[in-house]
Amino acid sequence: MLLQKKLEKRKHRKNVVAFIELILYQDSFEIVNPLGSAKKVHKMTAVYMVLGNLPFHVRMKMDNLQLVMLCRDTELTSFGQHTVFESLVNELKGLEQRFYL
Repeated sequence: MLLQKKLEKRKHRKNVVAFIELILYQDSFEIVNPLGSAKKVHKMTAVYMVLGNLPFHVRMKMDNLQLVMLCRDTELTSFGQHTVFESLVNELKGLEQRFYL
């Protein structure tokens, strides 16, 4: 919430450049409900995005959460977060460079 308050203060300044705030969430889940030794075999990790410029009460509605990445949890563990998230970070950097006002 501290970051949210700082961003709100920036928005009200007159000399601030317009920006789009992207908030990313990461979540892991099982796609089946296994018992015993099959547990965690089908575990997935998802990354969701929401526009931070939306009002808070609108931002948290499921309709405004967008899936941006999905991978198996075993791949995340074996390759590491840096390798898995590298393509997402590069795409976000590319968007930032192309749409800078």
